[in-house]
Amino acid sequence: MRIEQEARGRHTVIRMMGMVTASDGSTALSEALATAEARAGSVVIDASELRHMDSTALGVLVGSMRRLHTENREICFVKPGPRIVLLLELTHLDALFPTYATVADAVAAMERRPIPETGGTPLADRDRHDV
Repeated sequence: MRIEQEARGRHTVIRMMGMVTASDGSTALSEALATAEARAGSVVIDASELRHMDSTALGVLVGSMRRLHTENREICFVKPGPRIVLLLELTHLDALFPTYATVADAVAAMERRPIPETGGTPLADRDRHDV
């Protein structure tokens, strides 16, 4: 398991690789998300190298999504593999986490979102982008 993060403009890209589970990675994911939440922009989860994520890691992501949404900020996935897509579908979270084909596509979509201080777009009006 490995988690890396980088700033892309006002947004944060978190790269999750390998398997993120309660015993290996959920704490690191939680810390990475806390750092990202302290920034002004949205969070892009690059899941292109993520093989597995358990319910604990998913719960960490849902908690972050709820906190970000209170500020009209977004959290999205980039290129989740079939196992991650299935997990999101089975938990009905696929409708809450937009997905994009590339990090560049996700960052560009986040840039098109209004900056939170301007009032923003209601969450119900968000677009969903399938990969």
